[in-house]
This record gives sequence, C-alpha cells and structure tokens, in this order.
Amino acid sequence: MDIATFNKFRQILEQKHKFVITKDNLGEKSLELTNSFMQYYDQYIVEYKVLQDMLASKQKLYSELYNKYRYDNKLEARTKTEVEPFIYSDESYYKMSLAVNDQEMIVKYFEGLCDMIKRLSYNIKNIIELKNLGMQI
Repeated sequence: MDIATFNKFRQILEQKHKFVITKDNLGEKSLELTNSFMQYYDQYIVEYKVLQDMLASKQKLYSELYNKYRYDNKLEARTKTEVEPFIYSDESYYKMSLAVNDQEMIVKYFEGLCDMIKRLSYNIKNIIELKNLGMQI
C-alpha cells in the first residue's frame, strides 16, 4: 500500500469506526471490535510482509552499491566509512529509504490500531463482567 492509498484508507477508517459505547450496546460493540481486530490484523500482517521484503531489497541494494563504489569506481574510498556517503547519496538508495520509511509508518499505524482495539475490547469485557455481577455502572 502506498502512502496516498494509506491516507485515504485511514480517513475511511476514522469515519467508519466512531465507537459510541453505551451500557445497552456493549455486546454488540464487543463483537464489532473483534471483527475489526481480525480485519486490521490481517492487513497488518500483509503490510509487515511488504516491509520485510522492502528491507531485504534495501539491504541488497546497499550491498550492490557498496561493491560498486568500493571496487568498480576509481574512488579512493576503501573502508565502509568512506564508501557509505556515496551509497547514501545515491538516488536509488535514497528513494528506497523513503519508501521503507513510509512502509514502516503504515506498519506502526496498523500495529497501534490493533493494540488499541485489544485494549478497548478488554475494557468492554471487564464492564460486561461487572454488569453481570450486578454492579451498577
């Protein structure tokens, strides 16, 4: 998912899930949260896999550029410290780094969303248990 698609998805998500929880709809909201969690956790797994693939590609590109700048060119850069500025300033590596950063943001968003849903589900479960015990809420 690219960053533009992600931003559109996030806006739709925020409009779709305006959770208004009352003591009368606790069970319904609990089920809705469970379904939402599964949906967003599945998306989290997909985005995490994409991130891992991108990180592997970035590492491969780093290795290729390292060999290019260390051995193929007539540069006097021989150590890793001397070669890295050439790698980091390479246009393809820079673009890959930006894409990886965007993907990391997407993964962190879904991870945070899933954590929030789990906490909210746990709180609703506790309220339902207290309600069943006859405590006034």
